[in-house]
Amino acid sequence: MTGTGEVVAAARIAQLLTGLSRSFSIKRSGVASFEDLRNSNVIFLGANFEDSLLKDTPIECDLVFQQSDNDEFIWSKQIRDRHPGAGQPSVYGLLRDAKTRKLEGDIALISLLPGVLPDRYILVLGGLTTIGTQASAEFAISAKALQTVEQMRTATAAGARPGPYFQALLRVGVRDGVAVKTDCLLVRDVRP
Repeated sequence: MTGTGEVVAAARIAQLLTGLSRSFSIKRSGVASFEDLRNSNVIFLGANFEDSLLKDTPIECDLVFQQSDNDEFIWSKQIRDRHPGAGQPSVYGLLRDAKTRKLEGDIALISLLPGVLPDRYILVLGGLTTIGTQASAEFAISAKALQTVEQMRTATAAGARPGPYFQALLRVGVRDGVAVKTDCLLVRDVRP
């Protein structure tokens, strides 16, 4: 089953690639193969623990999707920070109104990771809900948003040049089931 956010995210990415005259194909993750990772740059949409191929890649990241112990709601995913900074949370979950429990915010993750071969990339765009996945894709194709990420990466690099791989943790404001504002909370380099 594919959520609406993943479908819209795929359409937005397809529009961008078509506008850049890039050839591409769209596959369900269940039919993607190791050969795809070896021969192409690949974009995964959705939480990475849902993609068995991506789950099996030997890439250690600080920010990871995980299942929450809280099964009160249909969406019980969260993002764990394996190495939180001082005063920062180690787990990020959905933001809900305290009284009504209505969804007010999602958390999403953009991960640009090394591919199987040195000249290949894996991009993972996923949220805790389908709304977050769509918002992460829209953020990733925005030049202004990526400029913000690059500024944050440069600021945290302390004079060193950031590597090519990174993760960006996003907070997505939600109103009536629609993403209304996306902010980058933190950025981490990924070392292959």
